[in-house]
Amino acid sequence: MSEKFTTARISKSGEKFEILVKPDLALEYKMGKQQLGVSQLLVIDEVYSDAGKGTHASAEKLQKAFGTEDPLAIAEEIMKHGELQLTTDQASTSRGQAQADRCFYRQKLHRPENRDATSTYAHRTGNESDQVFD
Repeated sequence: MSEKFTTARISKSGEKFEILVKPDLALEYKMGKQQLGVSQLLVIDEVYSDAGKGTHASAEKLQKAFGTEDPLAIAEEIMKHGELQLTTDQASTSRGQAQADRCFYRQKLHRPENRDATSTYAHRTGNESDQVFD
């Protein structure tokens, strides 16, 4: 398996379930940018209890947690309600975007036309209850 992959995981019924997915497609799917079928995201249509060790989830645990043993139906639920492990590149891009968003917000907040006395004071103190009323 020379293809890049990452894990998506969910905990249900006290058990952990993981699938192996293509990182970029999975992230786009999770963010709602791509209308893909789950089968296109999967590296392999298997459900693991520990993907790192290669331990498959038992049929009984799958049935108990998901009501099915169908890996595609389970993968769809994991992608909709579970966590996606980001690659290093994806995480750094995400942090960079978050930082850019914060900088934009700060610049917008500090423009005189975008603030008033109450919001400025509350922003400086960090406490919304410290607002000054005229």
